[in-house]
Amino acid sequence: MPVRATAVTHAPAKPNGAPKPSGATTATAPVKSKPVKPYRLKFAPQGKKYRFRAGAQQSIHGVKLLVEQRRSATTDQLLTQVGGWMQSVPARLLDGVDKVQVLRKHDRGLNSWVNKLQGSKGGIVEGLTRGAEITLFGATGTTFETFAHELAHTVPVSLKAWKAAARADDRVVGRMNRLGTLRQHFFGHEYLGNDQPRLTKGAVTVYGTTNRSEDIAESLRLLLSERHYGAAFASFQPDAGASHVRALAFAKIYPHRTALLEQASRSDLDGNGRINA
Repeated sequence: MPVRATAVTHAPAKPNGAPKPSGATTATAPVKSKPVKPYRLKFAPQGKKYRFRAGAQQSIHGVKLLVEQRRSATTDQLLTQVGGWMQSVPARLLDGVDKVQVLRKHDRGLNSWVNKLQGSKGGIVEGLTRGAEITLFGATGTTFETFAHELAHTVPVSLKAWKAAARADDRVVGRMNRLGTLRQHFFGHEYLGNDQPRLTKGAVTVYGTTNRSEDIAESLRLLLSERHYGAAFASFQPDAGASHVRALAFAKIYPHRTALLEQASRSDLDGNGRINA
């Protein structure tokens, strides 16, 4: 069951030499929303039924976006924000999505179930993907990175092919670590817990070590976050020439993962103007 269970706070940043952002989601024009009547929800882990309170909706590239009613004006604000995210990513990435829904509260029962499953404590489920339906929970779930992570779970990537791509990337990142030092760059925030890039052999983030499906989701999250924030996620400093530090995009460190994601989504994800093969 694909979930993302680490609370993260993000703010945009644009360091020199970073990739160009694909779209300024914070400046997205307000949308005219349509009312949504209450309906029933059922999440498989507990089989418990939930009720979506009245809210607002719109359609983005044929995908229904629903935001549950808040007590303030934030319902339309969230509709505009999440709609902007959906418009900023390559349209083909939404081919496997029918609906994105933003719920007002977290699901405590689901949090408890996932913590028990993963042997952890205090984790909060920010997002959940079931088939072609993406659900974002509460305030912490309403972030671009959670949306990008959950979106990746709808992209049809072969786990066997991913294993081969990850092994090939191990050779690339291993060579870089022998020649110099890789460091995290921050998208205007400090990485918290499981979302930290590892920059070594194996999964791309701590959370990605859970399984290959989560490594796929974390890889697309970092790729799309670079586009969204206009910032490379890492830097490289060669051992020879201590003063020379350069920003390094995800595709340079993990080219084989990037190529496989571009093939599966039929999208230019690294912004180089072509779909890598």
